[in-house]
Amino acid sequence: MFENLFRYSRVVARHLDGPAAEERDRFVAHFAASGATRDSVSNLASEILVIARRLDISGTRAVTPGEVASVDQEMLKHGMVMYDAMYAWRQSCQTETHNWPPQST
Repeated sequence: MFENLFRYSRVVARHLDGPAAEERDRFVAHFAASGATRDSVSNLASEILVIARRLDISGTRAVTPGEVASVDQEMLKHGMVMYDAMYAWRQSCQTETHNWPPQST
């Protein structure tokens, strides 16, 4: 699935070399088969790669809900930093005017 989803060989390699690649590939293929858009599928593949890298999924032990919640909180913390930065940038542009197309002189 990764080979069909991503066009750049480095991105494909990153997904294939990541933890639990076969399981992630099957899950992403299942999601794609459900009718999800290509963008949704590629976003999901990238997100679960990040999660798989942050979780200890070595061996056959089950991952606990607490471990998943911890990764969720870490990702949310980084996401909130980006959200805050974008919000601050948006607020700073409130007085900016956009006169497009420019008026001829």
